[in-house]
This record gives sequence, C-alpha cells and structure tokens, in this order.
Amino acid sequence: MQIRAAMQGKADWQRMVNQSMSDGFGVPDPRPIDRIMLFVMLLIPVATIPVSLYGVQEGRIGALPAGLLSALIIATSLAGASRLSMLNAAREHAARLAITRALDTVAIALVDSNGSIMHWSAGCERMYGWSANEAVGRGKYALLRSSCDISGAVGRSAGDRARGQELREYRRDGTGIEVIERVHRLDGRRRDSPLVLSMLDISGRKAAEAALVEGEARLSLAANAQEVAVFEADYLTGRMTWSAGTEQRFGMETGSIDTIEKWRSNILSEDRAVVLKSFAEATARRQERFEFKYRLVSPNGMLRMIEGSAHIIYDEHRTAARVVGVLKDVTERNRREAELYAREAQLRSILEAVPTAMIVVDAAGTVLSFSTAAERLFGYAAHDISGNNLSRLSPIDVVPTDDFLSSFFATGRAAAPGVPPPMAGRHADGHEFPIELSVGEAWTGQERLFTAFIRDISERLAAEERLADLSAEFAHVGRTTAMGELAAGLAHELNQPLAATANFLGAAELILQDTADASRIAELLQMANSQVIRAGDIIRRSREFVAKRDVEMRIEPVEAAIHDAVALVLVGSGQFDIRLRYDLDAAASEMLADRVQIQQVLVNLLRNAIEVLRQVPRDQREIVIATRLSELDEIEVSITDTGPGLPQAVIDRLYTAFVSTKGVGGLGLGLSICKRIVEAHGGELRAENVEGGGARFLFTVPRMDEQDRDWEELDA
Repeated sequence: MQIRAAMQGKADWQRMVNQSMSDGFGVPDPRPIDRIMLFVMLLIPVATIPVSLYGVQEGRIGALPAGLLSALIIATSLAGASRLSMLNAAREHAARLAITRALDTVAIALVDSNGSIMHWSAGCERMYGWSANEAVGRGKYALLRSSCDISGAVGRSAGDRARGQELREYRRDGTGIEVIERVHRLDGRRRDSPLVLSMLDISGRKAAEAALVEGEARLSLAANAQEVAVFEADYLTGRMTWSAGTEQRFGMETGSIDTIEKWRSNILSEDRAVVLKSFAEATARRQERFEFKYRLVSPNGMLRMIEGSAHIIYDEHRTAARVVGVLKDVTERNRREAELYAREAQLRSILEAVPTAMIVVDAAGTVLSFSTAAERLFGYAAHDISGNNLSRLSPIDVVPTDDFLSSFFATGRAAAPGVPPPMAGRHADGHEFPIELSVGEAWTGQERLFTAFIRDISERLAAEERLADLSAEFAHVGRTTAMGELAAGLAHELNQPLAATANFLGAAELILQDTADASRIAELLQMANSQVIRAGDIIRRSREFVAKRDVEMRIEPVEAAIHDAVALVLVGSGQFDIRLRYDLDAAASEMLADRVQIQQVLVNLLRNAIEVLRQVPRDQREIVIATRLSELDEIEVSITDTGPGLPQAVIDRLYTAFVSTKGVGGLGLGLSICKRIVEAHGGELRAENVEGGGARFLFTVPRMDEQDRDWEELDA
C-alpha cells in the first residue's frame, strides 16, 4: 500500500510540477527567435511546391531537378524543425528538473484528501527528522502530533488556505516546533484532489515574539511599580499614546489626552511656554534628548508636578517626527521634600537658638559644621574653623585620629596612654576654659560622623566650689552643734580621770610625808599619768571632730573609725543602760574615705539611735554596728536599734532638710548632711524598718584591697 501511495504520490508530484510550469512557475517561455525560425521552417516546404511547379511550367527547370530540389528543401526544413523542437524539449526538461530540485529543498508535502502523506520532500526530512520512507502513507497530522487536523484547513476558503495556519508540531526526537502551514489543492474542481502542504518553521520568530511580549509585560510592571508613564507623540499625525493606566494616575479619563494639542492644553499656562521653548531649542540644535518639568492641571483643578525626559526621532529632512519619553508624577515627592526642607529649617533655627555649642566632625577630626553657639563659645567664625582639625579647639597638642575619636567620644578619655582627656576648650584669644562634652555617632553611607555638644561649665564649677565650701562649713557647724549637745557627757567623762589623777597625786604626797616608799610613789604617779592620757585622748578626739579642715580622702581602717565615733557618742551615756554589739566583717577592713566625715555620719546615726532607745524599756535597749561587703564590692556599714521604728511618712521624706525624726526637738539637718557626705564618697545612705521592731540605717563607702593599696603606695 505504501508503494502504491508512493507511486501515486510521485505521479501527482510530477503533475504538480507540470502544472506549476503551465501556470507560469519555472523557466520562461521559448525565445521569440525560436518561434520565428520554427514558423519559417514549417512554411518553407509549403512554399517550395508552388515554386517548383511554376519553374517546370515556365520551362526554366526540369521536372526531375525540380523534384529533387523540393525534396531536399523539405528534408532540410523538417530536420531544422525537429532539432529546434528537441532543443525546446531539452530546455523544458531541465526547467522541470530544476523546479523539482528547488521544491525538494523546502518543506513541502503532498497529502490526499484523508491527510495521508503521498510525497515527503527532503526539506520535510530535515525539518521533522522523519525520512520519506517512514512518512509516506502515514497521516501527516497524527505523525507530527499537530495541534489541529486537516478538516479545519479543508473547510476554509482558498484565500485562507493560501495564507496558512499556525500549528504546533513535534519532530521525531520529541522537540516541539511552531510552523505556518499553507495549503494548495492540485485540482480545485475536485474535492478529493491531493493537497500540497508547504511548512515554514517559525519557532525562532515565536520565541522572539514571546520574549518581546514578556519584555513588554516586565516593562509595564516596572513602569507601574515606579509609577512611570511612557508616552509617544507623533508630530506627523498629531496623535499621542500612553502606557496603560497613565491617564488614570494623572486623575484623567482614559483617552482624554490622545492628541498633542490636548496634552498642551492641560499644562499650566506659565509652564506651557517654558516646555515648548525647551523643545524648540532642542530641535533647533538637533538634540536627541531633552528634559522637562511642568505642572499638569487635573479636571478637578488639582495641580500635579510632572518630571520627564524624552528622545526625539527625526525624519530624513531632520524634522522632529516622533517623541518617545517617560513621565513621573513627583507631586508627593515634592511635598515631602518641601516638608523636609521646612523641618530642616526649623531644626536649624532651633539649633541656632540653643545655647549649647554643636560641632560636627568626621572620623579624621575635621570640622564640618560649627553652630552659632559654638562661634560665641570659642570666638571663631564658622567659615574660619570649618575644614580645620578639632585639635584647634583643644589645649591638647594631639591630632584626633579615628581611634582617638572612637575612644574619646565613647568614654570621654583619650585612647593614647598618658594623654589626659580633653575636657577643656581653647578660645580664639588663647585662654582655656572648662567644658562638658556629649557626643553622638552616626554613619552616612560609608562616612562616619560625630556630633559634639559642648557647654561652658566655668560658672557651674565656681558654684559647685562655693557649694562645697558651704557644705563643709555646714558640716563643721553640725559637728560643733553635736559636740555642744555632748558637752555635758564630755564634762562628766573628763571629771573622772581628773578626779582620779588628783586622788593619785594626793596619795603620793601623803606617802612622801610619812615614808619614802619609792616603788609605791612610782606606781601612784604612773596611775595618775594614765588618767591624764585618758583625758587627753578625750579632748583630742573632740578637737579633731569639731576642727574645720579640708576633705582628705585616705585609706582608713574601718574598725578604728567606728570605735572612735562610738567613744565620742557613748561618753557619759552609761546611765541609759544601752548594750552595744559589734558584727564586723574582717574582709571589710579598709576604706577610702575622709575619716572625720565618716565619723560624723556614725555620730549622727548613733545619737539618733540613743534618742529613740529612751522610749523603750531598759532591758530592750540595744544597738548593733555591723559591716560587710556588698554585691558591688563596697563596704556596707549598718546601725540597727531596737526602738519603735520609723513611720512610713518619715521614711519617704527622711533626707529632706528640716524634716526631723526627733519631733519638735530637732532641726532636721543631721540626716541631710549625712546623705550629702555619703554621696560625696560615691556611696548610698538608706533606712529601713527591721522585722520585729527597730530601725536600721545603712551606708556604703569605697573598699580598698591590697591591690588598691599597692597602687596608692606607687602614687605616693
């Protein structure tokens, strides 16, 4: 069956070639000279007979010669006509062969009315990978798994079939291709006539079209994401086209600005002339690109600020034919920028009005910004100091490097060892003054910037110095007042050693009068001397306590300071039947403090404890003095009594001046002074009630260990 189909296909193929030649496809018709020669050669035998008869009748030529001549002429003419016919036939055969070979190079198939392949060209073999032997006799659309069958093609008009249809078909190796198939019927009068199918591979074109569509979609998405409008203005037709959604974004209806004239009419009048002038200048200089900015008037009267750029396309006469460009609505951006500029101006005015000097420097210490307050503080104009190094404002002869700035701005100390922190400023006239510095760090891209806020603290330091003098004077008055309140007890305490001394000396005098017992006299004199020393110690402690002196921070033994304070307070207070108990931690042995001031705190707290213990029965009067190391490695000293405790209202206002725990009998200054002293030592004073009754006052002072002592000795 395949052989029969192949033979039939070959015959139909030959008929198609012949028809192609008869329809004018192939080589041209025979040459005109050939036609004339053939006509002449056929005409000569016809004309020879009358001429021969005329010659015989006139007697000019014999019958035999006339017959031989006529036969020769006729034979020659027929031979020439035969040769000319053979040449034309050979030329025609060559033309058919050339057409056959040419048609065989392209993808052409011959199918019957059922779609079975009758002829399969070499072009089809190359395109699909199926050989002619494999393809002939099989259904074309089934073999190639085409997306549609032949019925759709057969049912269409001849014009539609000639234009072709797009199909997706598959090669032998399974890869898909896109083709255009054109259909031509060999015999248009017969419905069952074979069909000639010509296929063209358009896979590359389809891929390019798909890539173009995808690119346009991406471009549209990008334009929509960035709210960019793409436009094209055709100056030959006056038409204007926009990318999808542009007119809606501008607050207009779709198609409302479809001409160049409508676009111009929507531009604010004062901006329209500027844009048209810019365009005219660009075209006059034959520029290909120009930028513009204008305000667009929406139908609701709202003004939109538009920015854009365009590419001008010129025709062969160098006249602007088309303009293609992009637009962007920058109304919101301009509004935010205006608000930002306003805030910056407001911030700038605030910074200019702030009395604190502000200086901005980079990581190398170069001054970038210098505020008005800084000009007043340092005596330099901003344009004089900008670009200079920060060291120009410091009395330290150090160039602030990046490490220096990082360490100094973070901690207030210079990174280089032995260089003091620059906490003093240098005025333009050369004098130095104390400053307080606060620094902020910021990164702007890859650049590191520092903003320094500087305050002149000369007046504050002077005030603090005056306050320190007043505090020392006030503390001295407090100690003097305390000693005045302890005067009766001191007199009683001094009376005992003085009376004992008088008795010992009187007894020694009697012994000298009665006998000369030297050993007994020496013993009495030694006992008298010890009593005098005792009285002297009492007077020394009292004088040291009330003496007006400068603050001296030294390493002091904690236990000795506590015992001296107890000796001052409990002098002559034995009549109160107060039991004193110590709970001292050996690890909390030494402190860095002013001994007299810490004793003043202890004296005040102990006196307050003694006062409240008068309100409880004698057998319940007890004071516990304890020391321990706190979690912060400080020495914590506590004084606990067994009194009635402190009301909450008093605890809340305990350290306020003129608030007393003694009612109307106290000035309310003792605890306030104690709090100032403890805080000056870097500690904390607090009070709490003890569960079961009583109150406890606790304060902390810096602890000194062996390592601190070694450093102290090295400094000394």
